[in-house]
Amino acid sequence: MSFNVLRDLLFWIVTASGKRRWARLADLAVVDGGDAPVAFDWPRADLNIASYELAIGLAWLLFQPETDEDWHDLWRTPPQPDEVDKAAEAFVHAFNLVGDGPLFMQDFEAFTGETTPVEALLIDTPGANGQKKNADLLTWRGRYPALGLPAAALSLYALQQFAPAGGAGNRTSMRGGGPLTTLVTLEDAARRPAPLWRSVLANLP
Repeated sequence: MSFNVLRDLLFWIVTASGKRRWARLADLAVVDGGDAPVAFDWPRADLNIASYELAIGLAWLLFQPETDEDWHDLWRTPPQPDEVDKAAEAFVHAFNLVGDGPLFMQDFEAFTGETTPVEALLIDTPGANGQKKNADLLTWRGRYPALGLPAAALSLYALQQFAPAGGAGNRTSMRGGGPLTTLVTLEDAARRPAPLWRSVLANLP
């Protein structure tokens, strides 16, 4: 079993024609036609925001526009899927979700302690103490007994990005304790969502 964030079908998206399907990172740069992705379409808002943030970060990592002209080139002429794959080659080794060696968003140290259900990756899942006291009145346990690899990868990323302080042994996210995010999203003159690639580019530093 293998899964790579840069190569495999990771994102659940909706296209301009209303179709819902899986997409690889390389598929996000399509901007023309009814099959162009226009939004992420997970059933959870946190995974949609995590998808935006991850796509923005990966676009910056792979293409690193340093000048206005570099940025405009990416806007006018989006990379073809094979160009995205080629740009990703140098980083693929660090984006394996499972396997040997460095793994995506996972510690180098061996896992210790008790195992927890996979739904613990989702920040609105009640903690062990809340479940022990049967205090999970508004946030329920047992909603997600299993996750597919794409959902697991995005949930792991979202946890690393958004996690609040969680008590002993649970670290706050990379950017602090809150999930507040401000993103630029685009529409055309008819108020239809712009291609997803345009919204990703609009948020590049």
